[in-house]
Amino acid sequence: MQRCYYFLGQPQIFYNQQLINLTNAKAIALLAYLACQPQPQPRERILGLLWAESSSSAARKNLSNCLWLLRQQLGNDCIRSHDDRLSLGSECWNDLHTLWQFDQPDLTKLLGCYRGPLLDGLNLRDAPEFELWLLQERNRLHQHYLQLLEQGLQRCDDWHQKLQLASHGLTIDPLHEPFVQAAIQACLALDQRANALQHYTNFHYQLEQQLGLDPAAATQALRMQILGSPTSAPLQPPHLPTPTNKAQLIGRERDYALLHQAWQASLHQQLQVVLLTGELGIGKTSLWQTWLGQIREVHRVIVARGLEITQLLPFAPFLAWTDQTALLDWLFGAQSPLAPYWQSELARLIPDFKQREIVPPLSTATPAEERRRIFEAMVQVLMLFADQPLVLVLDDAHWADQLSLGWLGFAAERLQSKPVLIILTYRANQVQGELANLIWHWQRNHIAQRHELQPLSASESAQLVRQHGGDMQRSTQLYQRSRGNPYFLHELIQAPSEQIPSSLADVLGLRLISLPSAAQALLSAAMILGINSKLELLQQVSHCDEDQALDMLDLLLQQGILAEQTGQYQIAHPLIAEVWQQQLSTARRQVFHRRAAEALAASYAGMLPLVAVQLASHYEAAGNAHEAARYAEMAGYHALIMASGQAAVTLYQRALSLETTPLRMLGLGRAWALEGDVLAARASFDAARQAFEALGDFAGAAQASLHLAASYQ
Repeated sequence: MQRCYYFLGQPQIFYNQQLINLTNAKAIALLAYLACQPQPQPRERILGLLWAESSSSAARKNLSNCLWLLRQQLGNDCIRSHDDRLSLGSECWNDLHTLWQFDQPDLTKLLGCYRGPLLDGLNLRDAPEFELWLLQERNRLHQHYLQLLEQGLQRCDDWHQKLQLASHGLTIDPLHEPFVQAAIQACLALDQRANALQHYTNFHYQLEQQLGLDPAAATQALRMQILGSPTSAPLQPPHLPTPTNKAQLIGRERDYALLHQAWQASLHQQLQVVLLTGELGIGKTSLWQTWLGQIREVHRVIVARGLEITQLLPFAPFLAWTDQTALLDWLFGAQSPLAPYWQSELARLIPDFKQREIVPPLSTATPAEERRRIFEAMVQVLMLFADQPLVLVLDDAHWADQLSLGWLGFAAERLQSKPVLIILTYRANQVQGELANLIWHWQRNHIAQRHELQPLSASESAQLVRQHGGDMQRSTQLYQRSRGNPYFLHELIQAPSEQIPSSLADVLGLRLISLPSAAQALLSAAMILGINSKLELLQQVSHCDEDQALDMLDLLLQQGILAEQTGQYQIAHPLIAEVWQQQLSTARRQVFHRRAAEALAASYAGMLPLVAVQLASHYEAAGNAHEAARYAEMAGYHALIMASGQAAVTLYQRALSLETTPLRMLGLGRAWALEGDVLAARASFDAARQAFEALGDFAGAAQASLHLAASYQ
């Protein structure tokens, strides 16, 4: 088919599979008007719609010019003349005809056949008759699509698909009550009480604010069903996997004693905080993991970990901890001990809602108040675990985001009289920003004790060599080369004596290159994925079949190249990732980054904002600036609604550096405003306004102008 017309949403016109840049608004309007009419239209009717304010001769001349322009760009038969009537040529396709003829039960086609209002963004202020027609036609198409969605809901038997349809319908019309009722019913059937409450809360607020009405009795009855009391006693917190190690580290007796002393003090209902620091590879993580295996008392453990790739994502370390099926079922199940209000707040951080628009609960609260409520919701979850002595670990805190660190300080204040031990591990040479402030505050107020792990002595290094079956005649040399760093020493012990490397990087490089090709692919996948290295993702990115992936995974785990933690796999030490990255060509790295992005996007289809920062990084590394910019913008918007201004500024700037759009300029202005930099916000709003106007998007320009005006209030 030679011509394709997309009139729903922002208009797009294709001729011979090429996008046509048709800048004449009335030419587009003429095409859309003819597409909406089943019969050829009189020229006089068209003249009255589009050129009513012109003289008869001028109007006819304008119509002739318009037809000439269309035929020049779309072919002579794009519009046909029937005496004094006009119609679209037969050799064309348009989405309006598809929408009216839609009678298929296909869910994907139903969700995709309506891109937005008719001729979205098109304004013809000098043609009031056309504007009136357009308003009526938009409403007619809008109502028809809503009816299609309702029919789809009636035909659908799957609750997941019902929720997807209803949620999509609410993005089209947030005040359409049947969609709200269907979404709540589906959430209840799927045991997603927090999601159900979120739908009711958003609908109630908008209905009251815009129309001054209350929800229908049937909708209110559904709310009571959401808040219904559990039929039995609340379940106890689920038993979650904890990365413990029963081994006893050599040379760490003093360090174990310090942790044990802090633990005993916490058992007397007094919060304790221990700050473990030291150089890379010194054994901070191994210390607390092995110490956990020595605790005799009944206790609970919560482990979160900062990662470099997620340090701009709000609450990333703790969201990774909550991303466990047993925990989510407990927090949002029918017998959840968490109050519905806090479930609703927590749901903003854990968007376990498939095919849902990522928007914040509607509120007039200030950003500070929004942040406090989110902090309190996470503390309420923590309180559920603090019925027994609790160990809370934040590993690699130097890579934690500012919101996580701010919340940890808030939680410490709220848990002062609870049996809780908080352990933070970090690299001293990477302490800055919020982490530096938190450490300073804790130490100034005598809340925390800082403890730096020291390298092993010569005798302790010799014990380690003996424990690992190394050549004792080399122990002094190994100690001098490793300088007592346990990890470096361990790696050097594994190298054959005749191949003692000149640097640790050489040793790691030799070990990694010797791996089977399938193991190298799996290692490459783990390096690229980072925190999200689940077996399924590793298999998809490495292109290994299941049995081969399992065999190679066992090999990498046995050699200490990968480490397993709560069902996820990651490279055991950053040096391995650095050395292996140098072994890969640029082209191969780009391919693996592209695979990782595609696998992550598919795995997190319902909650993309949780991995938007990773997706942006992967696509940028893969050389796909367009997709990288799109996900950086999504992450920036998520940071914006989480009231994390600095992260939002950084992410929007990153998106703009990759691909500039007016909407991203507008988002950057909102981020600057949240951060309190009024001058920068105004500059961004003004730049967005100018960019919208240059594109002819006057609605966008008006929105930017409103934000700019608001900055002066």
